[in-house]
Amino acid sequence: PNLWIGIFEWAAATFHQPKYRAAADAIFRYQLERGLAVGDLSEAVEHADETILPTPAPRETVLLHRVSGRGERVPDKVILRGEASQSYVMMQATQSLGHSHPHAASISAYCAGGSVLLSTLGYDATPSALHQSFIVRPAGKPFLDFFGDPDGTLLGKIMPDGRRLSSIITSDEREVRRASASDRGGVATGSVVCDYLTAWHPDRSFNGHAFQHTRELALDPASGMLCVLDTIESKGDVAAAFGPVWHVQH
Repeated sequence: PNLWIGIFEWAAATFHQPKYRAAADAIFRYQLERGLAVGDLSEAVEHADETILPTPAPRETVLLHRVSGRGERVPDKVILRGEASQSYVMMQATQSLGHSHPHAASISAYCAGGSVLLSTLGYDATPSALHQSFIVRPAGKPFLDFFGDPDGTLLGKIMPDGRRLSSIITSDEREVRRASASDRGGVATGSVVCDYLTAWHPDRSFNGHAFQHTRELALDPASGMLCVLDTIESKGDVAAAFGPVWHVQH
């Protein structure tokens, strides 16, 4: 825990984010209240900026932003929360970043009633880019055959980025146009709209087709029930099949 306390103190001082100081404080108090060893805190003390008051991240429905490589403030994640049901949803609102980062509009976490219902593996565990995402494929193309796996023997071995297995596609191109998050009439809602361009398909004649994909979420805070609505709009004259993919990870 001392390592994480030091990391969060460094992050708070570097990025001037009170939520990181709150995270460091929470870890420290957790260890202290349970009589657990904290360890060497010299690095935490070195980086601690006492002018930044620990302030937890908002515990409500919110659209988080980040600064892009071009210095622009862009959507990062859609967070939906329901206190009564202990429900939590995180949807990606940034375009694909490479290195196995989830696709835009993929659902990275969904918890309700103390149970984890959907989750994404940690970054260094290399989850598939398609995990809990949305795919477009040629019309009439069977799903497993589309993945280059007609016998269903390789689906659990889908690899991300440049390490994909023979003829198995991993990624289309997505660019986020807008994202939102709000509480409406007691229901937490969020959406991500992105331009979708087919790419990396074994059937190369299907590459380069443009669509617009809208994913909308509605979370009932009382029950924790999550509704997902996907809308796809073709920008050209092409026949296609499409739909969500859940739990594609290894």
